[in-house]
Amino acid sequence: MCRKLFPLFIFAFVFVTTNAFAQDNDTLKLGFVGALSGERSDYGRDNLYGAEFAVNDINSKGGVLGKQVELVTEDDSCAASQSEDKAQELLKRGLKFILGHSCSDSTLSGLEVYGNDVIVISGSATEARITENNDHPFFFRTTPHDFSLAQAMIHFINEKGFTKIAIIHDNLPYGETLANHLNNILSTNNTTGVRVLLLEGITAEELTQSALPSKLKDLAPQALIWCGYSEDAAKLAKNLRDAGLDTAIIGGDGIYDKKLIELGGQSVEGTFVVTHVDPSSTLAAQSATDYYKSRHPGVPTAYYYYSAASAQALFAAIEKAGSLHDLNDIKDHLHKDTVDTVIGPIHFDDNGDIVGLAISVYVVDNGEFKGVPLAQKPPENQ
Repeated sequence: MCRKLFPLFIFAFVFVTTNAFAQDNDTLKLGFVGALSGERSDYGRDNLYGAEFAVNDINSKGGVLGKQVELVTEDDSCAASQSEDKAQELLKRGLKFILGHSCSDSTLSGLEVYGNDVIVISGSATEARITENNDHPFFFRTTPHDFSLAQAMIHFINEKGFTKIAIIHDNLPYGETLANHLNNILSTNNTTGVRVLLLEGITAEELTQSALPSKLKDLAPQALIWCGYSEDAAKLAKNLRDAGLDTAIIGGDGIYDKKLIELGGQSVEGTFVVTHVDPSSTLAAQSATDYYKSRHPGVPTAYYYYSAASAQALFAAIEKAGSLHDLNDIKDHLHKDTVDTVIGPIHFDDNGDIVGLAISVYVVDNGEFKGVPLAQKPPENQ
């Protein structure tokens, strides 16, 4: 009886397997890994929504190489341990193109799993060391790295004429890395006389305690540079203002978020934010903005647009290569071709960093982020 059934089993297996490959041949599977849960889920969800916009947009135009794009989504909660598992899962499914991860440490963990077998593009992983030694030649990003952001923040500090500053970070990878870049630049190449009076990491509990305001009263810095995220920035600002301190507060892209204003209220008025230029008001981003508003409440963060641009750059490179199989050729097109995206024309340098992305400064004014006119433009991502 088994002998009679065996040929039938083989036939069925071949039929099902061949049919599965036929379906795969009609589809380009694009992986997405990001923080869809946990503390950084706001960024992760906007990363996902940006990817969904780009996929919907390209599919409406006929897809990539005539194939419809299917998004395969994984949630790593911005945890390095989880990102390894999610990366392994996507590799097992045979995916060769990944958008993600949302956070720098989870990106680094994922890249150790992917090796040179996958092209990865992130719209929010900012840590400079991901690309600085070109250790991950198949990784690209559409957001400025931390070192470039630190240079732009120092440019703004100089333009404001601040010569005494305090640098405070949240002891998390993004904040601590940015703080160290700021301190190192000012320690080794300080031609303007800016003095760092305090470099310190604090816990979430210390944000609302009296020790830091007391220390700042004694040191009297003209500006406090906060290296961390918007929720904690709001707590810090309220603590300082309640203590009677009017020290200027300057933050990076981690606080360019409506949560800063919603949680901080009057306390964050006058807070400066040095970040990439907000693309939401540009003509190139209009269709992406309309797509978001038709499906989600509120307004998108910049990471929505950077994730969409990541996908658009990848789709264009695949089209130019004319194949899904030669990753080296696709990688080369990402480096050498300038592509029109929702954040404008972009391409990537030899390390995979986006080239020419402008940096701007905003200030919280009457509950809104408003652009700050500068005498000289901050340095672009470099």
